[in-house]
Amino acid sequence: MKTITCSNRIYYSELSLEEANALHQDIQLYHAMMHTAYHLLCLKSEGIPFSFDDSLGKEMKRRFHTNDYFPLSAIQEAQQHLSNDFANHENQKKALKAQCKAIEKK
Repeated sequence: MKTITCSNRIYYSELSLEEANALHQDIQLYHAMMHTAYHLLCLKSEGIPFSFDDSLGKEMKRRFHTNDYFPLSAIQEAQQHLSNDFANHENQKKALKAQCKAIEKK
């Protein structure tokens, strides 16, 4: 059985200098959006309300002057990172409780 694969990989060495710089700036912008969204979502999870009236997506669009795609994608990824961090925290708490019980038994 034969399979056909397709790759969308981009090599910087094959790009012109302008294209490589534009791609690098887009990546930096996306990471800045993701860090901002993560920070705001962390504050919200601690009970601190947003300091703006609009939704988080609209605020990210306003702050970074982009279309819907980048901010919404960054918000989605930040939400996933935050939920993973909460799950890891709970797992660490359970492991520490188990260690404490084992130490108390000794």
